Amino acid sequence: MRRLALIAAIGSILFIAACNRSEPASSSAPAAGATATSRLPRVAGDIRLGESRAEIEKTSGALSCRDGAGGLEICATDRARVSGHSVEIYLFRHRVVSLAYEIDPPADTWGYLDQVIAAYGKPSLSGERERDSRGRDHETFGWKDPETLYSLRYVWGFGDDGNRGLLTAFTTLWDRAAYQEWEDGVRPRSGD
Repeated sequence: MRRLALIAAIGSILFIAACNRSEPASSSAPAAGATATSRLPRVAGDIRLGESRAEIEKTSGALSCRDGAGGLEICATDRARVSGHSVEIYLFRHRVVSLAYEIDPPADTWGYLDQVIAAYGKPSLSGERERDSRGRDHETFGWKDPETLYSLRYVWGFGDDGNRGLLTAFTTLWDRAAYQEWEDGVRPRSGD
């Protein structure tokens, strides 16, 4: 769970920073020219972005939380699950600012990405790559609308033969207004 929180937080922060760029990064993924047909999701495992801690505990039971960076609380409840995986709940000032969860690695990685593109349109962030301390590549695709940031992150490993293989994948949702409020609170002010 702690690993998921760290990966989701780092990937989400990189995603949000990259979404503010005017041009998306290049990608090895198929060309994406689709137009969005669906709104970005704001719910994971019956937990809604913007929901209060009290509302979550009323419907999903007590939260198990720990302190995160910049005043975030990173929480979980056994009742919040997506396809059998736990949902990490990021609270700021007792409201849900982000939701992150692991998804089963798709058998057809690029076919799955094409399905997401068909639903949400061309990504704002397309294939941003980072290598972690364990030598795994994280490849992130991100979408945004006025209310929500949505990312799909593939985590690739390398076998003894040097071939790259998909290890896992993650989805992260951010409430844009709440994220901005959190970021404004943790960003050093000029002159401080």
